[in-house]
Amino acid sequence: MTYAPLGVPQDFNAVHDELRRIASSFRNLANYRRFVPVWSGTLGNGTLEGWILQPAPDWRVVSVTITWGSTTSHAAADQSIQLPAELSRPAVGNWIGSAHARDGSTRYHGSASIFDGDDFIICNSDNTAANWDNNDPFTWGSGDTLYLTIGYAIALGRA
Repeated sequence: MTYAPLGVPQDFNAVHDELRRIASSFRNLANYRRFVPVWSGTLGNGTLEGWILQPAPDWRVVSVTITWGSTTSHAAADQSIQLPAELSRPAVGNWIGSAHARDGSTRYHGSASIFDGDDFIICNSDNTAANWDNNDPFTWGSGDTLYLTIGYAIALGRA
C-alpha cells in the first residue's frame, strides 16, 4: 500500500488552482498591486494583466495572465515577459516558478524561469528544454491563455 503525506495534492492542477486561490486572496492587501507587463508579442485585442506581491522587503512574487485575442500574435522567438523596473533585479541565481497554458480545454504545465543576470521571465514545458514560443507548447490562438507565477529574492543594490 502506498501512502501520501497528508495535505499534499497528488495532482498538478490541484496545486496550481490552490496557488491561484491563495494569490487571489492577496489582491486586497496593500502589498499586492497591479502592474502592466511588457510581453514580447503583439497583444492586439488580447488581454494582459500582472500582479506583484511583496510579502517581505526583499522578496517578490509576480503573476501574469495573457489571453490571446483574434489579433494577438507572437513571433517565432521565445515568449518573454519583462520584469518592471520598480521590482529590482533578481538576486544571483536561477528562479523557477509555475507556468500553465490552456488551449481550449487542454492544459499544458511548465516552468516559469528567471535565469541569473536576466530581468525577464521565460516559460518552458516540464518535459522538454524548448522555451514556449508561437508554436510551443501548441500553436497559440484566440481564447488561449498563459498563466505564470514566480517568486524571487531581489538583489539589494543591484541595478
